[in-house]
Amino acid sequence: RAIEPIIQDMLHFFVTFERKTLSEQNVVFPGGGVAEGTIAPLIPASVTSQFGPTTNPFSEDLGFAKLDYEPTEADRLELTAKLRDERSLQGAAGQTAASAASHYKNDDTRFMLLWTHSWQGMLNEVRVTHQSTTSNTNAAPSPQFDYFYYPVVGNTTVNDPIINVGGPGAGVGFRYAQSGTGVQDDFTF
Repeated sequence: RAIEPIIQDMLHFFVTFERKTLSEQNVVFPGGGVAEGTIAPLIPASVTSQFGPTTNPFSEDLGFAKLDYEPTEADRLELTAKLRDERSLQGAAGQTAASAASHYKNDDTRFMLLWTHSWQGMLNEVRVTHQSTTSNTNAAPSPQFDYFYYPVVGNTTVNDPIINVGGPGAGVGFRYAQSGTGVQDDFTF
């Protein structure tokens, strides 16, 4: 959509927003070729209830807004804002239940104020910017419980995972963040 006037030939605005949601379909099933009915009596019902279809949902919100103001023929002010907000669940499939998958989030917010002034063949542009970004998985991880099946094949005991539940476990996750403000002045003649 075109930039809309608030005050004809002086003050205009533009706003856009987009939302996206996806859902990756998967199945959680007992590992090691063990039939679910065989192990059901051996592990808690709260664990066996996590077998079956599952999803890894993803959502994203994107926003952008801009305000333009031209109080004189020599001056122009622009204020812009950008927003990105993402959430997802990653890893729910196979022997990993949704309760043990990793939660991911990505937040990014940016603002910019630009003042442009021109006179007698010279141009001055002043920018003030601010950005705040955070990207992380499981900021507070919870313990993971791993259930295994130990069948004897020939003379060897095999270690087959049945299911992982409860949380992503210790040592899983990361957090990256940065925030900053900047000032820039460009003078051209």
